[in-house]
Amino acid sequence: MEQVGGVQRITLADGNEAGVEAFNFSTGGGLDFQVLAGRGMDIGRASFRSYPLAWMSSTGVPASAYFEPEGFGWLRGFYGGLMLGLHGRVSYTPAKHVCSGASWHNGDYLMYVQGEMREATVFGPNMVLTRRISSMLGHPVIHVQ
Repeated sequence: MEQVGGVQRITLADGNEAGVEAFNFSTGGGLDFQVLAGRGMDIGRASFRSYPLAWMSSTGVPASAYFEPEGFGWLRGFYGGLMLGLHGRVSYTPAKHVCSGASWHNGDYLMYVQGEMREATVFGPNMVLTRRISSMLGHPVIHVQ
């Protein structure tokens, strides 16, 4: 199946992106996209038949160590992407309990990645965001749950 489409786990390695875990999806239907597990399970780069669908800034996809919450510091790490990122710390939070896979389901080959991000403080808020991003072989569609 990997010759036609699938999901591949990678780690970005250049400059301020070093260490960001990501998953490259190829649907085999012309849609290719990247899920950034190291940046809140956002969707970064995306293209359809080699035409870009997502705006990407010149910052790259900085690793979580480069988070600057003060003033306009967030602009140093705002990469754009297909979903234009989440706000606050969760956008810089690497996902935990990350899993990915692909299998046949009711005649369709389903590919997915899932992870959760926790934003918490001692004696304060404790929120968990779980994201599952999937697509099917031959279909130019992304499902975000």
